[in-house]
Parts: sequence; C-alpha cells; structure tokens
Amino acid sequence: MNRRELRELLGVAPADLASYAGVIAVAVPFFVRNPVADYAFSALGIGFLGWACWIGVRPDPALAQWLNIVRMISYPLLLTFGIAAVVIHYLLFA
Repeated sequence: MNRRELRELLGVAPADLASYAGVIAVAVPFFVRNPVADYAFSALGIGFLGWACWIGVRPDPALAQWLNIVRMISYPLLLTFGIAAVVIHYLLFA
C-alpha cells in the first residue's frame, strides 16, 4: 500500500475533502430557514459535489484497480444523493 492509497482509504484525499464540504453545504438548508441561504448553500453544495465527482472519478494509475472502481461508483452516487436531497428539501420543506 502506497501513500496515495492510504490517503484515499483514510478519506483525506482532495476529492474526499470537497465531498465533505458538499455534504455539509447540502445539509445546511434543512436547518436554516432563510430562503437566500437555502439557495446559496444548495448551489454551493451541488457545486462542491460536482467538483469532487470531477476530481474523484478519474482513474489514478498509482491506486489499486479495485480502489479506482470504488471511486468511479461512489463519487457519482454521492452527487446523485446530493441532488436528490436538494430536490426533496424543496419539494417537501419549502
């Protein structure tokens, strides 16, 4: 196991940090009742999740093949869940 695999497995890779920021930003509108903040944090969260997907989906030859496959599945799935959370928030809570 090399250093890049360890960073990926521990969740401190750049795409992981962007996805954490995106999840937090998508969760904020569920607790804040300001419409401007709702829209801003939702857009920011989807932007962060899209950026994390863009960074994380690209295969890295330094990583094991199974880890690249996990990355190719998990980041688009997280982006899909983030979009679904925003849609659910505006359909049910707005």
